Amino acid sequence: MISGDTRFNENVIKHGTGVDVLAGLVAAVRPELLKDQQVKRVMEHHTSPQEAGNVFSRANPKLAVYTHLVLLDRPTIPAVTVEELVAQTRRRAAP
Repeated sequence: MISGDTRFNENVIKHGTGVDVLAGLVAAVRPELLKDQQVKRVMEHHTSPQEAGNVFSRANPKLAVYTHLVLLDRPTIPAVTVEELVAQTRRRAAP
């Protein structure tokens, strides 16, 4: 199942429960970038790593993968690394 370009949605869990592969979009930024209104708007339309972790945990697919990564940065603020992204996903958001 591919969840596509979306925010957290219970339907992804409902229809993705127990699937072989659950592919989801994830967007991550460093907290200081959330002061930028353009960045905030982008994040409002995407799933955070913690939300993705919640989806993956609750749907319990055989394999969970990211299908689309949005890792925003600025010249003075680096993007979140893949290692940080995975760590954030493992922290999971509260349901």
